[in-house]
Amino acid sequence: GESLYEFWGERLSHALLDALQDHSEPVVLNLASNEYFKSVAKGLKKVRIRIVEPRFLHDKQGVLKSPGFAAKRARGQMARFVLENRIEAPEDCTAFAADGYRWNGELSTSNRPVFVKQIV
Repeated sequence: GESLYEFWGERLSHALLDALQDHSEPVVLNLASNEYFKSVAKGLKKVRIRIVEPRFLHDKQGVLKSPGFAAKRARGQMARFVLENRIEAPEDCTAFAADGYRWNGELSTSNRPVFVKQIV
């Protein structure tokens, strides 16, 4: 009777906690969709772990929007960027520049870096 989220949530959060136990400043770079991460986040709230959640926006004539499918693709591209460049600090993700996305320091916070793509 468990949903996939219920089944995997505890297992994934325990695996993350195990992987982060030796880190002096544990950080999770969340590139999952909000829907998927909800099941994992419950287990992470019990401990102090910094969760960094990038946002990917399109700027069309000054109007910012987060297009679902494009954001999903951008999260995958960032995951690839992190792995290929062996990124260890979330701050180093600001160098990500794929498919026209660029880090926007004005819109970003330390736990919510924002990447904007200009749409013409």
